[in-house]
Amino acid sequence: MIFIGICDDDGSCRQEVKQKCEKYCEEIGVTCTCLLFESPEQLLEYDGEKMLLLFLDIEMPKINGVELLRIPEVIEKVWRIVFSTSHEEFKIDTISIKTLGFEKKPVSYEIITRYIEIAIKESKQNIKVLVKTLDGEEYLATEDIVYAEAERNYSFVAVGKRKILVEESLKEIESRLNVTDIVRCHKSYLVNLSKVREIRGNSVITTKGDAVPIGRAYKKKLTEERKRYLADLAIGRM
Repeated sequence: MIFIGICDDDGSCRQEVKQKCEKYCEEIGVTCTCLLFESPEQLLEYDGEKMLLLFLDIEMPKINGVELLRIPEVIEKVWRIVFSTSHEEFKIDTISIKTLGFEKKPVSYEIITRYIEIAIKESKQNIKVLVKTLDGEEYLATEDIVYAEAERNYSFVAVGKRKILVEESLKEIESRLNVTDIVRCHKSYLVNLSKVREIRGNSVITTKGDAVPIGRAYKKKLTEERKRYLADLAIGRM
């Protein structure tokens, strides 16, 4: 079962995208539920299953699609986003790790199927790691990890809205995640490159708004790793 969101203040556009999504999912044998939002406010109020993909209109009253992209609560609700609009000038503002693409309306069936395919592929590559916590054992999806912080011989791992105390040192966590995009940014911190909104001075600003410190010895490598990550992401989605 996958959940696909469609947020557009134009009812005919919502229905058109819904029909194309459902048609493709039926063709590939995937059960699909389309969630229709006629306003950004409805999307913000949504508290159901995480959406694999969100088709998001940019030009809407009160809150536009670009502004929604900057709200951490929205980012937590979706895996990937495709923006749709009639105006090219918004394109530069939609760039983010979550963004798969920017398309002019109407979005064709072929383009919609390509984005669903990419979103499904990327979600399957989301590695899960088993960690020991004070309450037992728990699987953490690497996509959900924002950062990790050393706490003596233990570590705090920020996952979504939670901060979990893990019975492993930061070095042990780093060694287990060395095939992911979670990298060292400070002697006491790891950060997930997919959760970096920007590098501001000696801090990483995450998509949740956290400021994670950057050690002077790690800044150059972190900057290079982020450029590599963004380049690889763009190539993989072409």
